Amino acid sequence: MEHWIKIIAKQLAKKKEWYGLIVAFPEYRPDLLKTLAHELNYSFYDYREAEMAPLGMKAAELTLAELDRTLFKTIQAGPTVLHNIESLLVSKQNQSVIDWLTEFSTKPWGHNVVLPVVILADVALRLQADAVDLTHTALPEQSLISRLMH
Repeated sequence: MEHWIKIIAKQLAKKKEWYGLIVAFPEYRPDLLKTLAHELNYSFYDYREAEMAPLGMKAAELTLAELDRTLFKTIQAGPTVLHNIESLLVSKQNQSVIDWLTEFSTKPWGHNVVLPVVILADVALRLQADAVDLTHTALPEQSLISRLMH
């Protein structure tokens, strides 16, 4: 298991019950999130692909309450690494996003859930004392094939 994954796994292991963990990444790397899900034996859920893309321009009308409902249903299947949640969050009012991020780790998800952030990393790290900060951590280079696929 790679060092950066061990950092996340260690933080998840500190909790005895379900847990929402925010992880700040230095750049958008879907390949790493899929690797993380695989290594932790978690599901990988791409919110933008599954929920937003089918709606096209109407995706911006999705509410944070609808996001929560979708996530609660999705996470009931087991521990999950989320992807592209920021796609919806950045379209919302600042205070509602701050409130949502503040409450993320304490919501009764039912299973562990990992929320990677890049755009909102600074805000999330200020709001969540137990968030994992990988913004200055050496991560594996992204291969050309991976760049073309993502």
